Amino acid sequence: MAILAAVAGGLKYLLRLKGRKLALAEKEVLAACANHGEIRILTVDAYGDWVRADSTDFFYPDDRARTARYLDAFHGILRRGLATHQGGFLY
Repeated sequence: MAILAAVAGGLKYLLRLKGRKLALAEKEVLAACANHGEIRILTVDAYGDWVRADSTDFFYPDDRARTARYLDAFHGILRRGLATHQGGFLY
Protein backbone atom coordinates (compact mmCIF):
# COMPACT_ATOMS: atom_id res chain seq x y z
CA MET A 1 0.00 0.00 0.00
CA ALA A 2 2.85 2.42 0.86
CA ILE A 3 4.53 1.72 -2.48
CA LEU A 4 1.33 2.53 -4.34
CA ALA A 5 0.98 5.81 -2.45
CA ALA A 6 4.60 6.73 -3.24
CA VAL A 7 4.10 6.02 -6.95
CA ALA A 8 0.90 8.08 -7.02
CA GLY A 9 2.70 10.97 -5.26
CA GLY A 10 5.59 10.80 -7.70
CA LEU A 11 3.23 10.81 -10.66
CA LYS A 12 1.43 13.89 -9.33
CA TYR A 13 4.79 15.64 -8.90
CA LEU A 14 5.89 14.71 -12.43
CA LEU A 15 2.66 15.97 -13.95
CA ARG A 16 2.97 19.25 -12.04
CA LEU A 17 6.58 19.65 -13.15
CA LYS A 18 5.86 18.96 -16.80
CA GLY A 19 2.81 21.21 -16.73
CA ARG A 20 4.73 24.21 -15.35
CA LYS A 21 5.40 26.97 -17.84
CA LEU A 22 8.94 27.29 -19.12
CA ALA A 23 10.98 30.05 -17.53
CA LEU A 24 12.37 32.71 -19.86
CA ALA A 25 15.93 31.38 -19.41
CA GLU A 26 14.75 27.84 -20.27
CA LYS A 27 13.14 29.18 -23.46
CA GLU A 28 16.32 31.04 -24.37
CA VAL A 29 18.49 27.94 -23.97
CA LEU A 30 16.08 25.80 -26.00
CA ALA A 31 15.84 28.44 -28.75
CA ALA A 32 19.63 28.75 -28.90
CA CYS A 33 20.08 25.00 -29.48
CA ALA A 34 17.27 24.70 -32.03
CA ASN A 35 19.58 24.38 -35.06
CA HIS A 36 21.78 21.47 -33.98
CA GLY A 37 20.12 20.40 -30.74
CA GLU A 38 23.31 20.42 -28.71
CA ILE A 39 23.69 21.69 -25.18
CA ARG A 40 27.00 21.46 -23.37
CA ILE A 41 28.04 22.16 -19.81
CA LEU A 42 31.51 23.67 -19.90
CA THR A 43 33.82 24.22 -16.94
CA VAL A 44 36.81 26.42 -16.23
CA ASP A 45 38.46 26.33 -12.81
CA ALA A 46 38.47 30.12 -12.50
CA TYR A 47 34.76 30.55 -13.30
CA GLY A 48 32.98 27.24 -12.77
CA ASP A 49 30.26 25.78 -15.00
CA TRP A 50 28.20 27.41 -17.72
CA VAL A 51 25.82 26.43 -20.50
CA ARG A 52 26.64 26.45 -24.21
CA ALA A 53 23.69 25.84 -26.52
CA ASP A 54 24.99 25.18 -30.04
CA SER A 55 27.32 28.21 -30.48
CA THR A 56 25.70 30.46 -27.85
CA ASP A 57 27.54 30.73 -24.54
CA PHE A 58 25.42 31.64 -21.52
CA PHE A 59 28.56 32.73 -19.70
CA TYR A 60 28.89 36.08 -18.01
CA PRO A 61 32.18 36.33 -16.07
CA ASP A 62 31.17 39.69 -14.57
CA ASP A 63 27.70 38.48 -13.57
CA ARG A 64 27.85 35.05 -11.95
CA ALA A 65 24.18 35.22 -10.92
CA ARG A 66 23.20 35.52 -14.59
CA THR A 67 25.42 32.57 -15.49
CA ALA A 68 23.86 30.58 -12.62
CA ARG A 69 20.34 31.43 -13.85
CA TYR A 70 21.08 29.71 -17.17
CA LEU A 71 22.66 26.75 -15.42
CA ASP A 72 19.47 26.42 -13.34
CA ALA A 73 17.45 26.68 -16.55
CA PHE A 74 19.48 23.83 -18.02
CA HIS A 75 18.73 21.66 -14.98
CA GLY A 76 15.04 22.51 -15.36
CA ILE A 77 15.19 21.37 -18.99
CA LEU A 78 16.73 18.08 -17.85
CA ARG A 79 14.09 17.56 -15.14
CA ARG A 80 11.35 18.00 -17.74
CA GLY A 81 12.95 15.38 -19.96
CA LEU A 82 13.52 17.90 -22.78
CA ALA A 83 17.22 16.95 -22.97
CA THR A 84 19.17 13.81 -22.20
CA HIS A 85 22.82 13.16 -21.42
CA GLN A 86 24.69 11.88 -24.48
CA GLY A 87 28.11 11.49 -22.88
CA GLY A 88 30.83 13.64 -21.39
CA PHE A 89 29.61 17.22 -21.36
CA LEU A 90 27.14 16.83 -24.27
CA TYR A 91 23.37 16.83 -23.82
